[in-house]
Amino acid sequence: MALRVPLWRRFMPLVLLVILAIVVGVTNWAYQKYSVQPKKAEQDCYVDGACQSANGTQFIQGHLAEYPDGLGIAASFSTIDTQSGKITYRFAINALGKFSGNLGNVTLYAADTIKKFDVTSLLPSLDVVVSGDGDPSTYPFDKYEAAFIVFAADGPVNSATSKSIPLGFNFYGLVGSYYANADVLQILNEADGQFFYQVTLTVGRSVTTRFFSIVTGIIMWGLTLAYGLVSTDIRYKGRKLEVPFVALGAALLFALPNIRNAAPNTPPIGTQMDMATLFFAIVVIGGCLIVNIFRAVYEYAPPAAKPAEKSPDLPKFGNMAPGKFAEQPSRYGAEELVPIITADAPIMR
Repeated sequence: MALRVPLWRRFMPLVLLVILAIVVGVTNWAYQKYSVQPKKAEQDCYVDGACQSANGTQFIQGHLAEYPDGLGIAASFSTIDTQSGKITYRFAINALGKFSGNLGNVTLYAADTIKKFDVTSLLPSLDVVVSGDGDPSTYPFDKYEAAFIVFAADGPVNSATSKSIPLGFNFYGLVGSYYANADVLQILNEADGQFFYQVTLTVGRSVTTRFFSIVTGIIMWGLTLAYGLVSTDIRYKGRKLEVPFVALGAALLFALPNIRNAAPNTPPIGTQMDMATLFFAIVVIGGCLIVNIFRAVYEYAPPAAKPAEKSPDLPKFGNMAPGKFAEQPSRYGAEELVPIITADAPIMR
């Protein structure tokens, strides 16, 4: 009779394929949604942005007017050091109008970075490092915020002839496992010819990074509970403890930290996610492993020795002919007849 397979087991491969398709679909959707793209589309002309007219002329869109002379800045998020809170942006400068090919007297100030251009600067660029505030222990939901001042001066800043230059920003907001948002605010009156800008940054983990971290935590919980429950079942039901099962616990104990570190740009161990997953796994699996090792050593017994086979005393029966009677000493001291049975001799009853 054929073994009957439950219906839910028949559909289990299909269910797993559906789950895999959902995971792949969500991951691709999130990547497409938060892929590397400008925070605001370049074709949309917005205030404090670098724009382009219908005839191809570039200008800076201010709050009160359009400025053909200025600096267009393409600001791309580069990286972040979550331990020090340092956020790095890459500024690519595009000089417009009278400043095109004539940046010899221009100085750009961005946070703690000061860039003095020379007459040979055509499309200069610089890295701007800003200190942000954030708590890496909340990984993967940690966010970092920073604000800094940006302005450019034509001529020495402290001189009476120095003038601030209109700036237009285009921000690009995602690199790999992070996303970054930026907002620009003009902090001085444009009507007085003062162009000073405050840039506010918000940097956090991307959707794919959060999803990967959560799935990793679920896997850790599943492996931990599985090993702990099986160890308890073996112990209290008196089942035999196999050596490979003990080795499995040791392998899990060293593999789980590597699984955790496989997530992109993970901070050092000690986050709140680690307390809920990794530390829990180490305590449970480590405790079960210690008990299993002591139990395996205590219950270990060498295999019993195989008893030696007893060989017959052939010289004692050497003079007997097959199928004949031989006289053998009885244990009672008397002589008695002992039949020797062979294949060609009848059995005496």
